[in-house]
Amino acid sequence: MRNNQKRKITTKTNKHKTICEYDKIYSSDNDEDVFGISQKIFEQLEYFILENKKGDDALELLKIRSEKAHRKIIQAQNYVGIIQFKNGFTLEILPKIYKINRKNEKEIRKLLLKMLKYLKDFPFKTHNTASLKNYKMPLLEIFIKMFLDEVELLVKRGLRSDYIQYENNEKFMKGKLLFNKHIKENFIHKERFYVEYSLYSQNRPENRIIKSTLNFLKAMVYSEGIKSQIKKIEFMMKSIDESKNIDKDLQKCKSNRLMQQYEKIINWCRVFLKGESFANFTGKNVVISLLYPMEKIFEDFISKVLRDTLNYQEYGIQGKPHNYRLLEAESKKILLKPDIFVQNNDNTIYLIDAKWKMLNLSASNFGLSIADLYQLYSYANVYYHRLDEENPQIKLFLVYPMNENFKESVTLKYPFAPVNGNNDSYNLPLTLVPIDLASLKDGYTQFRSNIEEQFSKFLERK
Repeated sequence: MRNNQKRKITTKTNKHKTICEYDKIYSSDNDEDVFGISQKIFEQLEYFILENKKGDDALELLKIRSEKAHRKIIQAQNYVGIIQFKNGFTLEILPKIYKINRKNEKEIRKLLLKMLKYLKDFPFKTHNTASLKNYKMPLLEIFIKMFLDEVELLVKRGLRSDYIQYENNEKFMKGKLLFNKHIKENFIHKERFYVEYSLYSQNRPENRIIKSTLNFLKAMVYSEGIKSQIKKIEFMMKSIDESKNIDKDLQKCKSNRLMQQYEKIINWCRVFLKGESFANFTGKNVVISLLYPMEKIFEDFISKVLRDTLNYQEYGIQGKPHNYRLLEAESKKILLKPDIFVQNNDNTIYLIDAKWKMLNLSASNFGLSIADLYQLYSYANVYYHRLDEENPQIKLFLVYPMNENFKESVTLKYPFAPVNGNNDSYNLPLTLVPIDLASLKDGYTQFRSNIEEQFSKFLERK
């Protein structure tokens, strides 16, 4: 727990609000208002944003803005996850996969969890989300449920024991006599011995951390089923003490082959007790914030799916692109690393990047980011000049989530004039590819089949 102090949560206010990326929320006394929260919570959320402001620019987590009649609003950005306040109020932010309503909230949570499993450093990559039958639960309780399932499995398999060092003033001699402390403590009590000794016990740092996390989580959930599971696990761990010093015990946690089954669980303990999530946001009035940048989730997910789908034997996909440098300083290197690099036998190079943006083919410039276009153009220039092949053909792809305004692939062309002494120039193709995330609910295999069907139009097999 931060500063080793227990964080108290009052449960008088049991409220939960679910919004999507880029939705706006405001203060409202009407509990039925879809985007309204109480003035008190609004002020606490505003303070949380200001607490996490760095430098001159506020983080792209939430933005404070003013609208008509000078009404102040807070607008979500591209982070998804949860923020829970000390009075029990939880704000849940879901990805804008498609327009949210009460009927499809659980579908969006389900899709998000499937994508999160491929996010680097997400603790439960291997967790079977099929066990989470009720996606109506808010994300926080889903995360807690995933944690509890892992802990319960660990306890049933058997907690690890270790030799634990103890110091105590005993009635009989055992272990090693600590002479100076013995003289100090037992000047009068001659019948006692101040000793240091070891016991083979389950009361090791890792188990104490888990016990402390269970106790902390009890105040964060309202589901009777989850509370019952916490009590069940606590009973199974009744011989384990809670940690008296979270930081010290976390430092003592071992990471080796014997403790491999603990690694994911201890990572979650760090998240819950210390706020160490992917994006570490903290606040005076906030109990916990588990927030993830949706762009990173989408990039990691699409990269993994493409590598699984466009396998090396058929398409020549590489595990990692070349680490070519855009800039180089004395101690730092700025690398050019597309998400996916494919090279076929005919010297055709495919560079693929995933971007979490909602394109609109009827809008000006399709809603494309100029920075993204420059990035792809830089990839083309660097790869053209540094690959060993003579005059390689380069094709670029930007992958975006499908939406009602972007359902079909579109190919654009850069006027490309690589400097090679021959004044050669050609139109460099850039294809915008929509990925239908909603089809993921039909299963990962079907989703991969859709991906391959989409890309087989553009990529030549080896």
